[in-house]
Formats: sequence, structure tokens, C-alpha cells
Amino acid sequence: MFSMIKSEAERELDYAVSLRRYFHSHPELSRGEAGTQARIIEELSKIGIKCEKIAETGVICSVSGTKKGKTIVLRADIDALPIEEKSDKPYRSQNPGRMHACGHDVHAASLVTALKILFRHREQLCGTVVAVFQPGEEDGYGGVLCAADERVKRADRVFGLHVAPDLPAGTVAAVSGPIMASVDMYRIEVTGRQSHISQPQNGVDAALIAAEILISLKNIPSGLSDPRESVLVGIGSIHAGTSYNIIAGSAYLDGTIRAFNEKERAKAKANLEKIARLTAEKYGGEAKVVYDGPSPAVINDEGVTEDVCRAARELFGTERVVTEREKSYGGDDFSFFQQAAPGTYALIGSSDKSRPETCVPVHNERFDVDESALVTGAALYAGVALDYLR
Repeated sequence: MFSMIKSEAERELDYAVSLRRYFHSHPELSRGEAGTQARIIEELSKIGIKCEKIAETGVICSVSGTKKGKTIVLRADIDALPIEEKSDKPYRSQNPGRMHACGHDVHAASLVTALKILFRHREQLCGTVVAVFQPGEEDGYGGVLCAADERVKRADRVFGLHVAPDLPAGTVAAVSGPIMASVDMYRIEVTGRQSHISQPQNGVDAALIAAEILISLKNIPSGLSDPRESVLVGIGSIHAGTSYNIIAGSAYLDGTIRAFNEKERAKAKANLEKIARLTAEKYGGEAKVVYDGPSPAVINDEGVTEDVCRAARELFGTERVVTEREKSYGGDDFSFFQQAAPGTYALIGSSDKSRPETCVPVHNERFDVDESALVTGAALYAGVALDYLR
């Protein structure tokens, strides 16, 4: 079975590449993936698969076998990033300021190709494959909406994958336990009181409060968290004031908290709020914390991961399967799917050392992939599903 799947994925490479290049040259940002959605529906309809829209600009469909059985959800994200691509490739972005710099074009093309394979072999399925093409992964809203769909909530198992430019094309990494951190985006809003800068006694300096909050937050991972657990508290931007001679009446800081378990995540948030409030009060001001786009940690189920690794070994060989890897502070809202059912998020290698652009990290203006990774992606999606439902 596995050799058949890999052979079919290899035969479909030209199709997968053409589809990936279409997605890459027509990137769309979160909440605006209407064109991508339309192309996915068009391709799946040609295969004979009926589709529905999900989360406004996403797609959900299913392939059922001749016998009843369990349900597995396959998920691919489809949105792009607000990056101006720097490439001379013929398939470079045609949409200014937008780019598939995280491999979502590869994920989507791989899943469409996998569904072609699965549809041809649907008589071998004892159960149902539900495929979700998820919008809005980059801004953290799509996963929670898609995972709330009843077809996902009824699933017995979930599976997703992501490109990894630090791994050579043709390899797969599947590691049990926490592999990606939870993500809490926050804004600390500081309220002070304006006055002329020559009369500081009449004002409350919001810029000073913000600066002290920034420094004090470093105490959360270093002294206020369990040293055996990994926690990150960062500030990406800070804004205050309107003029050189006016004490700032307001300020705000934008940042993120990353953690790998819910206890430390909650503790870090509580300490963040306490530090902001007490620092502001010390100078006579106020501060509040507003959260946006939270997602839990990605934690791979041990049993599902074992099955994925076994399928990957059968498909690509033992030497191409990685089972140990450092955790990443990067996040992914596939974690919401894992709250619906046990699941694993695998990584597929996408680099070729002879092509430097395939080795740069994701979210980079020169990011590209070795397109043979599409064989890995399509075969892994199809192989994991067929193995589970045969």
C-alpha cells in the first residue's frame, strides 16, 4: 500500500507543482483567501469531491469509504503573509506586499493532491477522511473556528503538517509531546497624564511607566516561572508620546507570551498583569492588559505520533524519519484541532543545500522550497489516512 501511495504521489508531482505555483503567485492574507478558496473548490470538484465553505474563506470536504468506520481530519492552512517577496522566480508573488513565506502554498497543494489519491482508492477506506483547508492561521483566528465545526469535533483523529527549511526535502519529523508553544498576543495599555515636560510634577509619565514595565517583564521567565519549564515573554513594539516637550499621557506595548503547558501559561499571564498594574500605580498611572488571538500549545499525541512515524518509515525509509527535535517557541493554531481529537503535527523537509533560498527560515522575503517536498506532503497525508482507515 505505501509503495503504491508514494508512486502515485511521484506521478502527481507536476500537478502538485503547478497548483503550488498558482497559490504562490496569488497569495492572499488572512480573512481574504477568497481566490485561494475558489481554486481549491475548482480542483476538488474536478476530482469529484463535493466541497463546502468553512470559516468564511476556507474549504471543508470529505472522502468516504465503502464501509463505515472512524474519521480522520487532515488539515492544511492556506493564508499568506504581509511580506514583499524578493525573487526572480516566474512563480513569484503577483500581489504586492503579500507572499507565501511560510509554506502554506505547499500544504494546500499537497492536501489537494493527497485527496486525488485517496479518492481513487476510496474503496479501501473503512471510514471517512475529512479535509479542512483552513484560513487565517497567521493571525490566529481560523483554527478555533474550523475546529468548532461538528465534522471536526466528531473526528477520532487529526493530522496536519508544515514545511521545515532546516530539514532536507524527503525527510519527515514527528515528535510526541509539546512541539510548539502556546501563543498569547497582548497589548499593555498605559494611561498617564500629559503636562509640559518642564513641569513633571503636573503629569504622570506614561513613557516612564512603559519603560519600567518593559524591563520588569524580564523577571517573569527568569525568576517568576518554574525553571524546569520554558516560558517566553517578549515585547515587539512600544509607543508613547506625541512631542519632545510633552510628558506622554498614554503609551502601549505589544508583545507575546509563549509557553508549553497551561499552568505556566496562566502563571505568566497573571504575573504580566500584576507587573503592569503595580508599576503604573507606583507612578500614579493605570495599566491594563488586552489579549488577542490566543492559541494553546501544539502537543502531539504519543499513540498517533507512533502511527505517523511508522507510516513515514514505510513511505520514505527509516533513515528519513526524525523522532527527536527541539521544541519551538513558534506557535500554530492546529492546537485547536488537537483539542477536538488526538492528533499529530508533522514537519516535512523542504530544503536543498544547493539552493540557498530553500534554506532560509520561514517568514523571510526570499523564502522558497524544494518542490520535491510536495511528494512528501501528498504521500504523507494520503498514507496516514489510508493506514488509519484501511
